Amino acid sequence: MKLTFTRTNITNTPYDNKHMRKILDNQISHMMTKSSGKMLGIDGFARESFVHTNPHFITNDLNEEFDCHYNLEWKDFCRTIKMRVENFGLRSPDLVFFDPPYSLRQLKDHYDGIGKNLKLWQTHNMWGEGKD
Repeated sequence: MKLTFTRTNITNTPYDNKHMRKILDNQISHMMTKSSGKMLGIDGFARESFVHTNPHFITNDLNEEFDCHYNLEWKDFCRTIKMRVENFGLRSPDLVFFDPPYSLRQLKDHYDGIGKNLKLWQTHNMWGEGKD
């Protein structure tokens, strides 16, 4: 394995960063090869992610403005994927993109004005329950 260090600035759309995109493209390619082209990936905070056009990904974003498979809270999206795996034979995801808003400020910037109110657990626990 070859490790390299690249200094870069990350914005609120990290998938647009060429260095991040290269890492992610390499991971997708690796997983596609490893799974003989049958990889399943999920992106729970997809927004304008490049993977929403990839047929091997299931995407979610709370904001209905974005073209995603689901528009659910993170916890509900995780429950939906788990239920589909357990009850309908959907294979378990091989690759999970986990890039939530990293602060309350970014959460407010991303989702303010879409008709949803923050719940207390979201301000204290952020994304812990979905990671479990």
